[in-house]
Amino acid sequence: MEPLSLILVGIVLFLSSVAQSAIGFGYAVYSTPLLLLLGLPLPQVIALVATGSLVQSSIGLISLRADAPWRDICIACVVRLFAIMAGIFVLTRFVTLDHNIINASIGTGVCLIVIIQVASRPVPKKRVHGAWSALAFVSSGFLAGLCGMGGPALVLWLAAHDWSTRKSRSFLFGNFACTIPIQLAILSVAFGPDILRAAAIGLAYAPLVYAGTRIGLPLGNRLTNTTLRTISYAVLFLIGLSTLISSTR
Repeated sequence: MEPLSLILVGIVLFLSSVAQSAIGFGYAVYSTPLLLLLGLPLPQVIALVATGSLVQSSIGLISLRADAPWRDICIACVVRLFAIMAGIFVLTRFVTLDHNIINASIGTGVCLIVIIQVASRPVPKKRVHGAWSALAFVSSGFLAGLCGMGGPALVLWLAAHDWSTRKSRSFLFGNFACTIPIQLAILSVAFGPDILRAAAIGLAYAPLVYAGTRIGLPLGNRLTNTTLRTISYAVLFLIGLSTLISSTR
């Protein structure tokens, strides 16, 4: 990558880390369409973003480990891993499409994610039906494998629970921290050494990701969920719309 591209990638990953640390998700949903706009191939973008998310989620999980619902994390991770493999299999076919079609698909997906999140108004409960959990975990894993954006499905599942902010965020961090290493290993088998190079670049940005995490964690503890999500959804929709528009040029 050229020096300017390296700087822009660093800015994107830093701001995405701040966002995910504050609200518990959003790292891939913010960074994936923006990195695609820089012209990077989707598999490398997924690996680059996943590596940064692994660093950020591990830090977040350590910070919130006392609030982590480990049983739910373990169940979700097992289901998601099988779905991640299916998503990566479909990705091997999807990446053969024109770059503009891929950008349009990701941009449309981000906009739909925002619309679904805003329109969804589940009544929070202590536990939800097992079928809803299975659907959420399978959808999350499949999307994580296909485009690296597995967080929104888990957030919808969490919205149906009356959990505290710290417990919800620790659940998300735990899922990402536990499944991303296996996801990267499967990606490297499917797409070769380019994935490992992208992961290495992602690790090089670890200090920026760490800095964003340290800013985002206390921010998420101070602001209400409503305020954080309102800001997040507005920015996400603009990013998705920009990615969609760029694909038509």
